[in-house]
Amino acid sequence: MAAGSPWRSDNGKRLGSTKRYAALFLAAAATIGGTVSVDMLVKHQEKEARQLALSPATPSAACIETLRARFETAAVLSEIPRGEGAPVIVIPGFMTGKTYMTALSARLKTHGYTVHNWGGGFNTGVSEKQVAALEETLQKVFEESGGQKVSLVGYSLGGAYARELARKHPEKIKNVVTISAPAQDIARLRQLSGLFHGTENAPSPEENLAVPLSALVSASDMAVGWRDALRETDGLTENIVIRGSHITQPFRADVARTVLDRLAQTPENRQPAAAFCAEKPPRVGTAPPVRP
Repeated sequence: MAAGSPWRSDNGKRLGSTKRYAALFLAAAATIGGTVSVDMLVKHQEKEARQLALSPATPSAACIETLRARFETAAVLSEIPRGEGAPVIVIPGFMTGKTYMTALSARLKTHGYTVHNWGGGFNTGVSEKQVAALEETLQKVFEESGGQKVSLVGYSLGGAYARELARKHPEKIKNVVTISAPAQDIARLRQLSGLFHGTENAPSPEENLAVPLSALVSASDMAVGWRDALRETDGLTENIVIRGSHITQPFRADVARTVLDRLAQTPENRQPAAAFCAEKPPRVGTAPPVRP
């Protein structure tokens, strides 16, 4: 470049300085933008957590925190009865399969449960083939366990599968635990219900089960929002608030401990999670927040 070029100073470094300033500006803009985005997300999730705690379908905010603190401590495992070989079928979510559920399955096995894959392979959505495979798996597990009732753990859409399987075969099911499972996507759920029960006899997917159901929901879930995952509460159905985003929940140790605690409940001596806080379980459904 000729001397006096606007891209070159007397010491020949103007062009290099311009690039550095541009790089610094872009880095600063990205940092500020990222910080603002994260801050907005955190505030949104905090707001959602407050709203969730106000729902009459969940325990109080104090109980939610008490339960979280309990299950975030590894020592709680010593208080949770072991599985003693009891059968559990783990059902993956939409666009996931057996591998995605490995961490959760391993924790259930370590605590003494005999864990079975659902038999449907990669969960591709509402599928007649996968419904048939799941029913076949239940029958096989039930027979191999000598007629022992089977527990179901379903993640995301797998939780909807678990509910419908338990609705159709309550005589073979001990209890159901769902993790961020859709409960308000009525069109898809009616389709799934129709595959299990026949379109003419399909019950409403909003109806509760005849077996214990623990629905785990998270205010941080950006895929299945907590409003879409809450179930109508009654003597057998409860909602439990957990932490974590949708994709991380099957890998979280605290979620696994919550699942283990619920699986250990027996029909003869079942206690809702809220009983640990000396609270009565919610009984008034899933209406919007009303608590002061």
